[in-house]
Amino acid sequence: MKKAELEHLLRAASTIAKERDFILFGSQAIWGLLSKVPKPLSPSLEADIYPKHHHQAVPLIVRSIGPRTPFFDKYGYYADCVAPELGTLPDGWTERLIPFRSANMPRSRCCVCVCGNC
Repeated sequence: MKKAELEHLLRAASTIAKERDFILFGSQAIWGLLSKVPKPLSPSLEADIYPKHHHQAVPLIVRSIGPRTPFFDKYGYYADCVAPELGTLPDGWTERLIPFRSANMPRSRCCVCVCGNC
């Protein structure tokens, strides 16, 4: 996934969930650390995200921009909502979140979880 695609996906999720704060997990979290991603990570079709405050929006996000949706058919990538409880994360992981900075997303406050990713 290209950075512009990730930004597009996060903006769409933000609009759908009426949420500015997301946690980004998985391989695409590397965008929080690097401006250019190694080629082996770029073929990913999904970004693992979770709304930080409006957890109830997860089903709506999945139905709107998840796999097997018109969004995926049109753009070729999708959001995979992953709840923090599903993974085994180290103690204190929320204190180590890294802000995802992007000039294309000035209002977003996405955070990247790099706890054992990639």
